[in-house]
Amino acid sequence: MKLALVKTPHGLFPHDPETEAEIRRLPVGTLLEGKFTRHRNPRFHRKFMALVKLAFDLWEQYSQPVTVETPQGPVVPERNFNEFRYWLTIKAGFYDTFAYPDGSVQVRARSIRFAKMSEEEFQTLFSRVIDVVLHDVLHGRMSRTALDQHINRILMFT
Repeated sequence: MKLALVKTPHGLFPHDPETEAEIRRLPVGTLLEGKFTRHRNPRFHRKFMALVKLAFDLWEQYSQPVTVETPQGPVVPERNFNEFRYWLTIKAGFYDTFAYPDGSVQVRARSIRFAKMSEEEFQTLFSRVIDVVLHDVLHGRMSRTALDQHINRILMFT
């Protein structure tokens, strides 16, 4: 049984009709025990994703394609939104490192899933990603205030 509860000044109450129905089926006096998690603000998560999408679009607009020499000849690597998001997360300092038997080290972006990152940690990530976007993607073409206003305008249309 999964219950979604919301805290009000009068106690915990069902957050949705499914939870309300589930609670009504329980006999009076039923004791429930469980592990509870606080959900992050989904609107703030959407704002983060709007920031990343905007940064990706601006990166594509302002930067030149990169050519890599391979044994088969020059190759232009594909630009990928998810890889870009991982890169931003790593540049913002939210990553884990792993060592391998050959002595190599892999850096991997931390998960931004609701269950994996607290609201406070996510707010710090958001702030640091803005810094990375301004410095490493836009190279000073836009101020922090202008970037935030642009993101808010995008969110009004979604």
